[in-house]
Amino acid sequence: MPSEGFESVAAVKAKLAPWREIVLLTKKLLSWDKPFYPGVIAGATTFIFLILFCLDMSNLTLFPLLIALVLIADFGVPFVAPKIFDPSKWTGPQEQEFEKICECISKASSELSGVCSSICETKDKSPKLFLLAALTVLLSLSWVGSYLNGFFAAWALTLTVLMIPGLKKNGALDKIIQLALSKTKVH
Repeated sequence: MPSEGFESVAAVKAKLAPWREIVLLTKKLLSWDKPFYPGVIAGATTFIFLILFCLDMSNLTLFPLLIALVLIADFGVPFVAPKIFDPSKWTGPQEQEFEKICECISKASSELSGVCSSICETKDKSPKLFLLAALTVLLSLSWVGSYLNGFFAAWALTLTVLMIPGLKKNGALDKIIQLALSKTKVH
């Protein structure tokens, strides 16, 4: 069983090898290693969404362009990264940090796979419960969507997801969850 996890981590590490410097920089940014990083995240996210908002593209145009940008980055980074980041300056501590990040990604992937398996298992074992839960989630999302602009909701969701690692590292996420739970308790 442990070999499966190591193979998975090794596979993640192999896939991310050309991106390793960028992965480390992204981890530092998302975990708020410097006090101004939350502002950088919020500012960059807002700037990108403002550009997309001003371009006013249809979804049929926007999604293929975003996918094309991802494909260009995936193809170009292995060629450009060694020219920007000197591979000879890669150190042991950086390698250890990269290994930890790959382990976290592998673990998250396994957990996501487990959640998907659990959902499929629930659908097979209890189709009525699955239908009720799915309809509740979908109708709730539809209700929220009727009040919020989809673009605003995408910006807010993206910003929230990008802020979670820093909030978690600094203990703020635990405080927010405790506050929310204390407000929802029935007295």
